[in-house]
Amino acid sequence: TMPRFYVGKEEGQRLRELAESGNSEGESRNGEAGKKRRGDVETRGWGALCAEILSAHKGLLIAHNAKFDAAMIRKDLGYSFPLHRTHDTMIMHHILNPHERSGLKACASRLVDPAASTGDRVLKEDFKAWGWGWSTVPVDHPTYLQYASLDTILTGQLYEVLYPQVMAEAPLAYDVECATAWLTETVERRGPMVDREYAAHHRADFSQRADKIRTEIR
Repeated sequence: TMPRFYVGKEEGQRLRELAESGNSEGESRNGEAGKKRRGDVETRGWGALCAEILSAHKGLLIAHNAKFDAAMIRKDLGYSFPLHRTHDTMIMHHILNPHERSGLKACASRLVDPAASTGDRVLKEDFKAWGWGWSTVPVDHPTYLQYASLDTILTGQLYEVLYPQVMAEAPLAYDVECATAWLTETVERRGPMVDREYAAHHRADFSQRADKIRTEIR
């Protein structure tokens, strides 16, 4: 799955320049020097280009469900999102519209363009026609590429709608939710720390409390 993040117009121009110069698969204009500069980062496909753009970018990073994208990119590219420069439009939307669906297509369809989910619908039609799923769809399939490209555009447009609102109505809540999201991402990645000795010592007490609660709620 391709990540859904938005890095702005300058990086988009850089992407076009690299593609036009034959660098779309991560090959350096300087040959081996470029490969050494990128170290162990993958140099085939979109990975090397993505890592180069993210490393050079010093502005904001905008994502929808940022902790998912951050975890995937860290695993595949070894790049860690700068948390102080990363914004999450899914968190913004959930704070402002807690009873609405917070998926990217649902949010964008309501707040950006009613046709925002068209790419999703067309891709799923291709899934059905070809018997594909998210793990088997060819990454160079035109419908899939369009779907992935539109995700970044919709995320950027959604940020322009939601960020002013959340800063005006609930800036503290947004800060707290973002901090909590990054904390849970770390726990999900590494697993929670458990004091085994303490847990074993108090196991009987915990069981008694649980039995009491079950009795009270019946």
